[in-house]
Amino acid sequence: MNTQTDTTKTYVVLEPAVLCGRLSGRFFRFCLWRAPVLWLYAPLMVWAGLLRLLAVNGKTSEKSAAYAWRFLKAVPDLPAMASSFQKRKKLALPSGTGVLVSDAPLPLLTLLFPGAELLANPYDLGSGRFMSYAPVKKLLESKGDIPSLTAGLGKYPPAGERKYAAFGKIFPTARKAYFYGIGRALLRSLLLTALGVLLGVASLYFAREGVFDLSMFRSYFTTGHIAFLNILPAVLLMFLFYALFNRVYLAFLATFVLTLVPAWVSYFKFMYRNDPFFFEDIVLIREAKNMTNSYEIKLTAAIWVAIAAGILISAALIFAAKPYYKRASERVLAFLLTGIVCFGLFQNVYLNDDVYAANKNEAHINRWSPTEQFVSRGFLYPFLYSAKDYVGSTQPYDYSEEAVNALRKAFPEKDIPAEQKVNFIFIMLESFNDFSRFAQIPFTENPFAPWDALAEESISGRLVVNIFGGGTVDTERRVMSGLLRQPTFKRKTNTYVSYFAEQGYTTFGGHPNNEWFYKRYRANKNIGFADYAFTENYFSAFDTPKKDAVFLPEVLRLYEQAQAGGNPCFGFFVTFQGHGPYNPDASFDKTYLPQGDIPAEEYNLIEDYFQQAGDTCRQIALLVDELRMREEPVVLVLFGDHNPFLGKNGFDHLGINMDTATEEGFYNYYSTPYLIWGNDAAKAALGNDLVGQGPVISPEFLVPTVFSALGWEGDTHIQVNAELARRLPVIHKTGRFLENGALTDAPLPEHYDFYRSVLSYQYWWQSQTEVKKT
Repeated sequence: MNTQTDTTKTYVVLEPAVLCGRLSGRFFRFCLWRAPVLWLYAPLMVWAGLLRLLAVNGKTSEKSAAYAWRFLKAVPDLPAMASSFQKRKKLALPSGTGVLVSDAPLPLLTLLFPGAELLANPYDLGSGRFMSYAPVKKLLESKGDIPSLTAGLGKYPPAGERKYAAFGKIFPTARKAYFYGIGRALLRSLLLTALGVLLGVASLYFAREGVFDLSMFRSYFTTGHIAFLNILPAVLLMFLFYALFNRVYLAFLATFVLTLVPAWVSYFKFMYRNDPFFFEDIVLIREAKNMTNSYEIKLTAAIWVAIAAGILISAALIFAAKPYYKRASERVLAFLLTGIVCFGLFQNVYLNDDVYAANKNEAHINRWSPTEQFVSRGFLYPFLYSAKDYVGSTQPYDYSEEAVNALRKAFPEKDIPAEQKVNFIFIMLESFNDFSRFAQIPFTENPFAPWDALAEESISGRLVVNIFGGGTVDTERRVMSGLLRQPTFKRKTNTYVSYFAEQGYTTFGGHPNNEWFYKRYRANKNIGFADYAFTENYFSAFDTPKKDAVFLPEVLRLYEQAQAGGNPCFGFFVTFQGHGPYNPDASFDKTYLPQGDIPAEEYNLIEDYFQQAGDTCRQIALLVDELRMREEPVVLVLFGDHNPFLGKNGFDHLGINMDTATEEGFYNYYSTPYLIWGNDAAKAALGNDLVGQGPVISPEFLVPTVFSALGWEGDTHIQVNAELARRLPVIHKTGRFLENGALTDAPLPEHYDFYRSVLSYQYWWQSQTEVKKT
């Protein structure tokens, strides 16, 4: 080793004393947008980055550097490119620099820092290869005992006057350099925190937009920890993205998008569907795009102001906030630590039921409205909490194997009587309700007359669903499965449908929409359907399959195909015709509702819905006429999934009380009709006329209600749900129960305890797909 020393020169390392970040990556990206041919070297740059992260010895580091600089030979007019890069990045050596040290190619450094004394690696621009290579540490060691060098590179032989460089400045002692670095880190942390707080507060402002006035916004800061729980995610995202991008403006933009854009989506979803933006909606990207195409999206003035402010702040940050992290390893460590904190908070705080309940904010809301309960807690916090329904377990907190075994013993499995195996056709009607039951609506002609006539020869009742104006799949899968806590159906799951399959039924169905909508293709297989018709595999052959005049005849055709196999059939179908939005510019040959003083656009929207519903009722009557003539026994079950969304004032114009704080308003808001009808062959086989008043029930109890009407018992799951329906016929997501004919949020202990035991049983039962039922 050369032991001569130079006590008059200060050796400054390029990275990070002069340039934060690696020169190879920054110069490559700079050249890339000016010389697209360099895209050919992008894979080499990625491979070089991986080798650098995994470097365990000098050979790996040398290979990483060789790959990282291979592009240099292809840079057109390298001197001009280097000069432009130097001016754009404003590269300047700290005052007092004697020798600039870097492991980069010497020819490039000569162009970037003309006249500077350099200690670097010789490089052949023609071949794009190092003539010899040594990392910075080896380059410095080759100079012997250096008394003046950059800190942070490891320990070297002691020296009398060692200087330290940090962030483009040289300090006489390590202490001053370190404290300067700590100060910069604190200032950067304060900046990131302030920007996160700003975005968190902005998300709170938009959380109540279109629903409540500013009194709700103020309540976020005076009630519980709502403000903190909404602001903290934005702050953590700022730190997470800064560690990822090493740029404050990029961290701000990414956090801006992930905090404010979902809040705006929630605003529009509420405006058009009366429903906030839930976590599960993230995975329904194609569904969201499909729905968006049906509505006119107009950004509000407040949203435009926020977008403009975001652009201005980002532009200012580009010039005012330079990168801080020096090495990729530091950024990786910061990212991992922040990610661990985020995961811990998400699991233990944001998904915690007790925390959510402790932060209720009911002074300005109707406590029985799920939408208002969501909005009353801001946006980011309830949005993250809603992930519980998607990523959380359906296991109840008080799961008990003893309760499971007790129910299995008390309600033993029963088969469907062989001589009574009738065919079933279940049809869920999109956005369907029978508005003729509201006497105050002055229909000139009742569009629901065919439905009302069919109800006279059926068992008719009402479902109390969990949704309004949207969320079809909630009612659909609760009727299919009978599960009070809905799993994701990502794997085979025990349901009512799978029970019918075990009993020898052919299980099938159809929906005139895309198979990916709500991931029905995968879910329906796991629910127990052997075959299901969607647009992709069946309805694409029809011009207007979403019209019930086309769809319902195909229901009959699919039933005939399944019935030809010789086994009894269980079919489950979902219509589309009643789906919104309804046309505010529609015109009609005849109308069902007088316009009166209803504004034209709002009237047209309401009347368009009645036109659609009236046609659905007529098509159902035609289907029933066909089934009436069948020699084989058929039971038809019809029900609505939720009320239609008739605009902000639609139900007010119709004089319908929708205040869910009242019992009347609760039922008006959440209930839809159901009918259980059988043809003569079914009535003969069952010894039952299937006429009468059915109970008010939750969707989970529709199949047990059908079994009770037919005089069947079913498996343990059906029997347990039938007993639960006898005690608590409505179990609603708002926390209300129907008990002894009245709504309550505090059912009798014996009934509530039975409900908890049913949750344990359902959690156990839904996954017992390999257990042979006996």
